[in-house]
Amino acid sequence: MNKPVFLNPGGYFFGPLDGELITLLGSCVSLCAWHPEKRLLLATHVVLPERPSDVLLKDTRYGDVVLQCVLADVFRHKTQIHEYKLALFGGSTTLYNASDYENSVGSRNVTYMRYVGENVMKCSLSSEDTGGTRHRRLHIDGINGRFRVSLLNKKNPFDDREVS
Repeated sequence: MNKPVFLNPGGYFFGPLDGELITLLGSCVSLCAWHPEKRLLLATHVVLPERPSDVLLKDTRYGDVVLQCVLADVFRHKTQIHEYKLALFGGSTTLYNASDYENSVGSRNVTYMRYVGENVMKCSLSSEDTGGTRHRRLHIDGINGRFRVSLLNKKNPFDDREVS
């Protein structure tokens, strides 16, 4: 297997991957998709839901820009969005307690990307691991489209679980 690809904040990947992709998520979210027949992987690292008006049009730190890129890439690869398994990860908060989560950036990111998946792409999420107060390390296997999430904390740095 090849050396893992690391996706930084604002990162965007769409295409075949013969290896693993890793990203670290706090309040950011990762909208992911896997096309099982063509083995195409989508992985994003969204920082905020919408692009401010003074920011470049192709800045993939923003969910609305990512949506445009995803739809263009799906078309470019001659596929349909409903052929993909969609997943959403991240959106935690360390600044708000559970009762105030809806006020957090993480909550806004999750809400926006869920809306995009369900109402714009017309797809339901096949996997989701969002919210909470712990950061995540997301591992995506580009060979078989499996997602694995490690919850990060100070006492036990890794608490792994596979998300199907």
